[in-house]
Amino acid sequence: MSVSEPNPETEEPSSSANKIDVDVVGPDEEINIQDVSMKEEKPPKVKENVQYYERTLLSFENDIKNKAFNSCFPQKKPKRRRELLCAVTKRPARYIDPITKLPYRSVDAFRIIREAYCQQLEAR
Repeated sequence: MSVSEPNPETEEPSSSANKIDVDVVGPDEEINIQDVSMKEEKPPKVKENVQYYERTLLSFENDIKNKAFNSCFPQKKPKRRRELLCAVTKRPARYIDPITKLPYRSVDAFRIIREAYCQQLEAR
């Protein structure tokens, strides 16, 4: 337990944390500013173990159609999103049925899918 934390038994901070060294000056006393010693602040020492970083710059001048750049840094083409086809109409699907996970395009296709699903459940 550190000094500044209160004791759990007494619920009061410890007495040593409340004591501060203060010079009390009365109203009639004079203070000579030249006699007061001040703390001299020293500039922080620079660490000798300083790490340096280096960057390497590559410039491709007179590169026709970026051939040299592309040979050094090949870029992956983004994967084409696989277009789902409707299970009923075989046209590009707009939606996916959350129960059967089948893609469908229209409300009519959705009804056909659900009817087939219900018939499968009844057959079991």
